[in-house]
Amino acid sequence: MIAQVPTNCKENKKMSVEIKNNFFIVSIKYSPGLYKEFCTIGDLIKRQMIEVSYILSEGYKELSNRKISGVDYLTKSKNIKEVFIDTVFFIFRGLEKWKIKLQLVKPNIIYFYNMHPLNIILTKFARRYVANVTIILHLHEPNQPDKYYFSKKQKLIIYIQEYLQDKLVYLSDYIILPSPFAADLFRRRFNKFTGKFYIVPLCIPDEPAISYKRDYVVMTGHVYPDGRVEDFCRLLEYAANVSCSFRFRIVTSSQITAFLQKKLSEKALSLLDIVEKRPLSDKEINEHMANAFASLSMHTRGSQSGVTPVAFMNGTPIVARNIPMFNQFVEDKVNGRLVSPTAEPSEWLSAIESVRSNFEKMSKEARNSFLSIFHESKLENYLGWLIQEIRQKTNTEKQTH
Repeated sequence: MIAQVPTNCKENKKMSVEIKNNFFIVSIKYSPGLYKEFCTIGDLIKRQMIEVSYILSEGYKELSNRKISGVDYLTKSKNIKEVFIDTVFFIFRGLEKWKIKLQLVKPNIIYFYNMHPLNIILTKFARRYVANVTIILHLHEPNQPDKYYFSKKQKLIIYIQEYLQDKLVYLSDYIILPSPFAADLFRRRFNKFTGKFYIVPLCIPDEPAISYKRDYVVMTGHVYPDGRVEDFCRLLEYAANVSCSFRFRIVTSSQITAFLQKKLSEKALSLLDIVEKRPLSDKEINEHMANAFASLSMHTRGSQSGVTPVAFMNGTPIVARNIPMFNQFVEDKVNGRLVSPTAEPSEWLSAIESVRSNFEKMSKEARNSFLSIFHESKLENYLGWLIQEIRQKTNTEKQTH
């Protein structure tokens, strides 16, 4: 699920009070990569002649390249610290706003697009003030089964997130999952869930950038000094030692430059371009992706990757580990290359060179994969059940009045 975005709209500084919106999309934890996704869903709902309200974190204000109407800002949450502060002080800062919004608008459906501790409180108040409200939860990562990879601090955060997520799941009527593997994880963890769940891939608008010269490998998204980056550094050192003929590029909003400059040799650094910028617009990411001959994803775990549809949209084959996160969408030697989960640098480099040698064929297949799975036009099929739910509630509302 991802983005076709309404334009020419104004941001509301206070909670809007018009009694016409009956579908809420809630994302009160800032996550820029999700913005285009939930806006696309909002567009689909609006095409059903239903008004949409967005309940967001103020962090989304910085995404000036895309504007949406009907926005109310309920939190400031952009990081863990702000999430904690917003949660602790919500009773003073946001609870009354939320209650007023519910009482005036009385939404039929509330769609939580990502996790925040306050989602539980918002849901309970929605149940109290709005009769027969439907709660939908978009669950990007149903479970992290392999926690031994993480530090003690990261593990603690994950355990807290999963505890709160579990609570919200059982308060929800519907769960949306982004991939078949996510659905498999969900079944295993939530076998007592009595509601319905649906698989909805991350559909995005077809906005590929212009390709000028495909002369580097790109790695995009959040980049932290973890095992994945360690593997990337080992790959870069190996590539430098064998006189690699192409360049690597990291495009990220993470502060990673200082770490890489200390970690890598001068020879390895000479092969690397670092684009570190916050915020990074979709347009900028697409431009970097469209001029790469391969998208490198070295993740070791996860249920889906937001990089996959963006790479395929731009006709950029993916090189990744042969794990469910990728092999559910990437077919080896067709729209990318898959290496073994414990691949050494030589295997990674060989896979990248294979993509470079067969780029035209793989690029065409990558583009075809986007059109058949991730194109925004597919969203109406994936969310047919939701459209039906909206129509039923609309008809019931009309009969009641």
